Amino acid sequence: MILNRKNLFILILIVLGGTIALLSVEEELIRVNSSVDKSTITIGDRVLYTLEIIYDSSINLLPLNLGANLGAFEVKDYKTYPEKKNKQGQMVNKSEYVITTFTTGEYVIPPLEIGYLTADSVEHSIKSEPLTIVVESVIATAEDTTDIRGLKPQASVPADYLSYLIIAAILLVVGAGLWYWRYRKLHPPLKEEKVEPPIPPWEEALSALSELKSSDLLEMGRVKLYYLRLSEIVKRYLE
Repeated sequence: MILNRKNLFILILIVLGGTIALLSVEEELIRVNSSVDKSTITIGDRVLYTLEIIYDSSINLLPLNLGANLGAFEVKDYKTYPEKKNKQGQMVNKSEYVITTFTTGEYVIPPLEIGYLTADSVEHSIKSEPLTIVVESVIATAEDTTDIRGLKPQASVPADYLSYLIIAAILLVVGAGLWYWRYRKLHPPLKEEKVEPPIPPWEEALSALSELKSSDLLEMGRVKLYYLRLSEIVKRYLE
């Protein structure tokens, strides 16, 4: 019985030793590095996911289908670099993927299984490490909004000054009319003519301004023409 226990113990050591040796050999043949440029993002932000496979030149990598293995993330763009040798003589296969998601929560990029063939044409595989990414909402919380400054007032468009321009033009016409009336009162004509008195210029200008105001030029978006006619009315009156 004692002998059997000793044999069993030796057998376990042999198995463990063989397993460790196989793992060491596999680690020497191939290893996988995976990383992301940021682990916390907001909805729609893009993450750069880098996958680097370093392997011995005696093995052959099998094609990798990454798109279906990223869980909640979708691939927006990718770039594959030409394979090259490092200083240790190993091959380096590097690829970068731009990924994103549009739902909030904590997500995990699952381990990616990379298949390869050893020199004896036996298929093996190795997995990358899982990576966690936290996706936050773009809506600021109440604590985040305490430092947010108020919005700047919206810049006024030229049309906002239209009423002021019309009032200024009317005041100008009325003032000029009063001046003209006072001038005629102080300097009456030497001889009255038996003709219909002409329409006072200020009345004519006021009438023209009223017609312009009731026109549909502004509703039609013809602001430039509106201002042109306004300036013509004032100019004609002053002349």
